[in-house]
Amino acid sequence: MATNKKKESSNVTGGWPCGLALTYDVLATVRLFNQAYNKYQKSGAQVLKSMQLTFAQVMESQGLKPMQLTFSQVNTVLALSYVQKPMTLTELSPFLPIETASVSLVIDSLQKAKLIQRRHSRTDRRKIFITLTPAGKELVDMLWPPIFNLVTDMFCKNLTDEERQLLMNILRKIRDSSYV
Repeated sequence: MATNKKKESSNVTGGWPCGLALTYDVLATVRLFNQAYNKYQKSGAQVLKSMQLTFAQVMESQGLKPMQLTFSQVNTVLALSYVQKPMTLTELSPFLPIETASVSLVIDSLQKAKLIQRRHSRTDRRKIFITLTPAGKELVDMLWPPIFNLVTDMFCKNLTDEERQLLMNILRKIRDSSYV
């Protein structure tokens, strides 16, 4: 029976105790708390600020500070990498801890930096898909290992394996009930 739980955990997190899925579950949850529940705003803002500082540390440690990428820009690039498919702005918005109206501005700046590209749908020219460029994928490859280590340390260092799994399950339930 323990084998089934371990296999299920590996499928969800890519084999890591607190993987990329946790990062986006946390971000989605923080965004939800900030939008929907005023009583959670202070806690959500503190978690979001911690994540922003984490991203800033990673950018600096990887020599990327001169790129002047914001937390929202880095998170957008990571979200596109996480879903591994072209997305519209509407599809991308739930993955980001920013207001939907701000997503377009972030996409504009990433396109200018040549980290993403916009492509029109072949079937509906009004629909525009966002994808990572090779430079965007290269940035993700450079940023992900240190971000993973810092986020894992920040959210999981004092948790047992069972508590980590419980945290992931709770965050996933909140995320899934919010974006259905």
